[in-house]
Amino acid sequence: MGVDVSRLKASDLFEVLDFSELQDIAAIAYEKEFEAGHVIFKPGDRAEEIYIVEEGRVSIDIEVGPSERITVYVLGSGEFFGYPSLLPSKAYTVVGTCLEKTKLIAIQGDKLLSLLEKDPTRGYKVMRRLAELIAKKLAETRRQLVYCVLPPTRA
Repeated sequence: MGVDVSRLKASDLFEVLDFSELQDIAAIAYEKEFEAGHVIFKPGDRAEEIYIVEEGRVSIDIEVGPSERITVYVLGSGEFFGYPSLLPSKAYTVVGTCLEKTKLIAIQGDKLLSLLEKDPTRGYKVMRRLAELIAKKLAETRRQLVYCVLPPTRA
């Protein structure tokens, strides 16, 4: 168990931490590999891990019917997902699917929270970065929604 610190540092979530702040996080991280088409989670599943894409791509979709999904994001190398594992509800509301063979770094949400609580400065850095990344995703989603409702007009 454990991954090299530089692999975490390359992620959008942990890029705000220095190498010394990442060492004990790297010690609790581990690898997961999935084939194309593998569903990592679906709505209602308990969120236990955060993930960082190392290789491959992961689609985050919303279910809009019994057999229809709309892709909200496609995540690639260095991008993280699975933040519900850091929230009290710990439940997914979306579907996460591997679009190709995918290699992930995974970290148990509860273990990460425990480490962040022990070092409030580091915890603040990570949670602030998490808020920034979620706000960015929310803005992207808002733009998609506006585009669906009000397609651009041509001048």
